[in-house]
Order: sequence, then C-alpha cells, then structure tokens
Amino acid sequence: MKISEIYTPWKIGSGEIKGYKKFRIPIYQRLYEWEDEQLLGLLEDMKVYFKDAEGEDPYYLGMMTVSPSKDEVADLVDGQQRFTTMMLLGIAMRNECNEWNNFTTIDRLSFTARDADQTYLEWIIRYNNSNKTTPKNTPVPNLKMQHALKVIADFLNNLGENKKTYCYNVYKRLTFFVAELPVGYKKSPKKLNKYFETMNSAGRSLEQHEKIKVELLKNCPDGYDKSYFNNIWNEVERMDKRILCVEENEGTAYQIDAEIEKVCQTDIITDYAVERQEYQDYGMKIEDILPSEEEPKEQRARKDISSVIDFQELLILALNFTLNQESPLDKHKLEDVFKNLLANFSKIPLFYRNLYLIRLLLDRYVIRVEKEDGKNTYRLLTDEETITEDERRLIQYQSMLYVSTPAHKWLTPYLIWLKNLEANVRKSLTASTLLDKLKEIDNYQIHKEKDLKSVDGMTYDKGVERYWFWRLDYYLWERRKEKDENGNYRFFNAKEQNIVDLYVFRANRSIEHLHPQNQVNNEKWDETDVNSFGNLAMISASFNSQQSNKSVEEKFGRIKSQLKSKELESLKMYKMYLAAGETDSGWIKEIKNAHQKEMYRILKESFSE
Repeated sequence: MKISEIYTPWKIGSGEIKGYKKFRIPIYQRLYEWEDEQLLGLLEDMKVYFKDAEGEDPYYLGMMTVSPSKDEVADLVDGQQRFTTMMLLGIAMRNECNEWNNFTTIDRLSFTARDADQTYLEWIIRYNNSNKTTPKNTPVPNLKMQHALKVIADFLNNLGENKKTYCYNVYKRLTFFVAELPVGYKKSPKKLNKYFETMNSAGRSLEQHEKIKVELLKNCPDGYDKSYFNNIWNEVERMDKRILCVEENEGTAYQIDAEIEKVCQTDIITDYAVERQEYQDYGMKIEDILPSEEEPKEQRARKDISSVIDFQELLILALNFTLNQESPLDKHKLEDVFKNLLANFSKIPLFYRNLYLIRLLLDRYVIRVEKEDGKNTYRLLTDEETITEDERRLIQYQSMLYVSTPAHKWLTPYLIWLKNLEANVRKSLTASTLLDKLKEIDNYQIHKEKDLKSVDGMTYDKGVERYWFWRLDYYLWERRKEKDENGNYRFFNAKEQNIVDLYVFRANRSIEHLHPQNQVNNEKWDETDVNSFGNLAMISASFNSQQSNKSVEEKFGRIKSQLKSKELESLKMYKMYLAAGETDSGWIKEIKNAHQKEMYRILKESFSE
C-alpha cells in the first residue's frame, strides 16, 4: 500500500498537492451519518488544539484509503464520512474565510449512483453562501448533511471574534494522509466491497489504536518529519508478516540483523521514510488480508500466521520500553495507558523508534504462530530444512511460554536484553544462548524454584498452577533422547521418541483426572490419590468434556487415537499411559505414585540445569 504526502484543504485547493485532487464515494459506501457528538467533538477538539498548539502545527484527521486511479479522481474506500464532513466544514466556513472556496468546488466530491445526494451537495456548494440569493426550486435535502451544516454554523457563531481565525486554521491545518490500495482492487468491485466491509466492521474508525495514532502525530514535538513516524506505524501494524520479508520465512536473517544494528545506533529515527522506501510495501499489502479470487474455495481463510502478540499489545510493549515501565498488555485499556506518553510528548519520537525496533526484534528472535485447520506450527527465522536441535529447543521453549505465561512477563526482559547487547555480541548469538537466556528469565524472574510447591501441595483440590504441566511437558520433550549411565533411555524408547518428537504445545486449559472422580467403573481410590499430581494431566477442553468421568479404559482409547494421528495433547498423560503398560488395569496407585515422584523430580531438576 502506498502512503501519500500530507494533505490539507489548503494544499488541495491551491493545487500544490501532487496526488489526488478529486474524490468519489462508491455506491457500496453507507450514507453520511455523523451525529452531533462526532461533529461537536471534532470542532471542540480543533478549537482546543489551535489554542494550545504553536505556529501552524497540523491537526491530524487520520488516514483516507482510496482505490488506485490514473486520473485525479480517487474512489474513497475508507474515510468518506470524514471527507464529507470536511466538505461541509468548508461550505459553512467560507463566509468567514474566502480561501475555502478553492476547496469546496462542484467537482471536489461526487457520489456514484446517488443522484439525489449529488444534486443536494452541488446545490449547497452553489447557494449556501451569504453572498448569493437562494433560488426557490430547492432540491430534496440530505437531512444529515443539512443538520450538520446547522451544527457547524451554530458552533462558529459561538466563537465570536475568534471565528475568522478558527476557520482559517481549519483550512490550513486540518491534515490527513491518503493510502492507495494495490492496483488489483480497481479491477475488482467485489474486492473493493469486501475490503470496505472488512475495514468497517465492528466500528473500525472507533478502534483505540487509531485514535492513539492520530493523537501521537498531533502531539509530536516540532523538528520531526511526521511522515517518517506515520510510515513506521503503517509498516509494523501488519502482524501477519515479517516486515522485511516478501514471503514468510523467505527473507534472510542478515537483512533484519543489519536493520536492528542501524536502529540501535540511534535513539531517534529521523530518516526512516527515505532509507526504508524499498521495503515500504512488504508489510502493507492489503490484498493479503482477503482471499485471492484465484484460490480454490476450500483453501481460503484456512491459514493464519501471526506474532505471539497483536498490534495493540505491541504498542503497549513499545510504550513500556519508552517509559521504563511494565504495564500488562491489556489492549482494552490502550487509551488509558497511553495518557502518560501524551502528557510527556517529548518522548513520542523515542516511542516510534522503540516501536520499530521491537518489531524487528520480534521478527528476528521470537517465534511466529502458523494456524491451519486448527493446528499450530511454531517457526523462527531459520532454514526449515537444516534446523538444528538447539533451534528446535528454542522454538519449543518459546511456544511453551506463549501458551502458559502472559507475554509481557517474558517478552519484556527478553527483548530488553536483546536490545542492550553489544552489536558484536548480538551478531554472534546462537539458539543455545537465546534458550539459556529465556530459561534464566523464566527461572529467576517469573517462575522461581521456591514457587514450586511440595508434591503434596500440587493437588487438584489445592489449585495446582497450570504452568507446571506445560513446563513438565517441555522438559519431557527436551530430555526425550536422554540415556542413563548404562546406556538405557530414561524416559522414552526409540519408538516412543518418534511420537514425542512431533509434540506441539497448545493452549490447553483443562486439568484431567486419569483415574476419574466418578469411580463407578474403576477401582475405588481415596480422594487424596484421585486429586494428586500423579493422577493429573492438562488437556484440551474438548478432550476433557468427552472424557470427564469416563473410565481409564476409555481415556486410554483416546490416547491411542492421538498416537495414531501423532498429535498428543499431553506428554505427561502419555507417560501415564506408558507407565500403566498401555492397559487400563495397569493404572494403579503404586504406578501413579512412582509416576508422580518421577515427574516431580524432573520439575525440580529443571531449575538446576
């Protein structure tokens, strides 16, 4: 997606702008519908801004999205409500500021297949003017536009002697950008309509991060070219692609490494748009949001590749870096957590630098999650054909943290460590070094050895923490090939390792009793044994709902099915199955106790590596 230069009514009206000068609203767009609250909110906000801002600082209205065109007319795919409002502002303000007449021309805004609206707009452009006589044959009004003009006029009348200055400020300083969709959209009305529906579903214009984007640009201190920062935001916003790779996993690591080193050498980015132009489109191809028309229907919308955090969480992570804080990545409170940065606006340029740097570090050193047909695959920026065991361990440990631990708890210290490394150290990092650092963060900052309760305290009725099941599964996987002093495998024989080797971490949340709580179909156990750590495993909610209070035999039947498809849900549960001799009659209290002792020992040993 191409991002324009800065637009203002003055630039458009004077002909200074090199981009589009005329705009058209397609038939699939909804009618004009701004209410008093939105209109007055904009008018009041501009009033406060023009009073407090120095010089001619722009007031940012946001981003307009258009479909490509070879002439000067562009279809407004997103932003028609704001552009129509801008036209109405000009019509209402031109009596106080004659320059507005250069913007509010008959051909500035048109409507496709909406003749009544077109006629009314042309009529108010011609005659909503104190210097002209209104003819008797008035067209049928667009009531929303008519009411909006009255709201604007009433607001201006209450400004008193400041009215002329205000109208001139809006003309000169009301600012927006234009983003152009890829060429393929012009030839496909179906794509344009689908894009419009996608971008406007769930009230897109009201999303918190969009408001923050505008506020940050508005409050950015003087001396910085805000188009640089706007380009950074637009590139990092798409979390389903690495920003320096044309195709997922096809970009080379040195490309990102070089960019990281460049950013780390400065506190503020001031040349982003110039030096990064060659990569600008890689992370902003809107056609990747939607299924291609050439794709077979059965292949559409099946694959989703994403970061371990979403864009709103990335914003908070960058904010934490900038203000040296550790706020939880709660995207529902985005506006609240950004108040501190807006109050300390001198750090806004540093925020953009951190936003870009963190995104680079995420792409280079943190797994991405590929979801297809309900299955997860975790990938690092590595060659899949030559991946090493250390790289596999790093992927597995990160995926364990991804499903078990709030992202800010492990990502924040991990990324800060990466950021602060000397350039030569960062260039020589190995998967083993990265894994050691993550284990150190996990063991000394997040889940400390003292947090591991005694085995008697890790029971179902006492609320055993789910993290320990995920951690145990990781170390069972990591130690799957380990042998004792006699050369015998400790945990899994060679055949079993083929199954364990394919284990993938999932966000399972249900704690399952192998020996069921309802013991009608099994030998009677004491409640203490039923709820003990040795009898528990963590599985998916669907498995749990199907197997809850089923007999051990039926639960083992489900495990056999998982083995056949090589999709185990729990390595601990698999160990329980193996410990019982793969038969339901083999799961007795003595075997459970031995299994419990072994699993607890593995957890204890995991802290002494």
